[in-house]
Amino acid sequence: MNQAILQSIVDNGEVESWSYFNDDMTDEDGDKVNQADKNDASFQRYLAPYLKVIDKKEAKDANGKKIFIYFLSDGSAFSFAQHENRDILFYPKNPEKCLKKQDYAGSCAFAFEFYPISNSKDWKYLYGKGMEPALYQWDGDEKTLYNKCKSGSGGYCTAIIQRNGWKVPKDYPGRISF
Repeated sequence: MNQAILQSIVDNGEVESWSYFNDDMTDEDGDKVNQADKNDASFQRYLAPYLKVIDKKEAKDANGKKIFIYFLSDGSAFSFAQHENRDILFYPKNPEKCLKKQDYAGSCAFAFEFYPISNSKDWKYLYGKGMEPALYQWDGDEKTLYNKCKSGSGGYCTAIIQRNGWKVPKDYPGRISF
């Protein structure tokens, strides 16, 4: 994915100039607006031309909201959050089965973020970078990664694996299952 981002920068200019990012929007009731179609349009314009996506399917996230799953030739897949396109879930395999699980982040789906344009303290571990493990609002303490991963905030689980050379460590807080 980071190679696709770099190739897109060559053709489309620096990420800061892209009309790629879809921020959260809420309706009159305060509920997040589903932006799956808008996320797909951004993906198709800026990243899809540089990836080998072999299939795209409409699916439902854990909250029953429309998302798209993009399948890659190696059997893996990914999807964007339904309400914005900074958050990406990577599925090493069986994405549709994974999405039916109650707590899938960190067990069969792994959270990444692509939001290099904000230099606020909440995004400091992503500023100026490509796609990275989810570290939004991380305090920099390794214990926090483990505590959040254990408590069901599966976003930080991906960072644990990254910090272990992309291998699941023996003390990984969850059980990986597909």
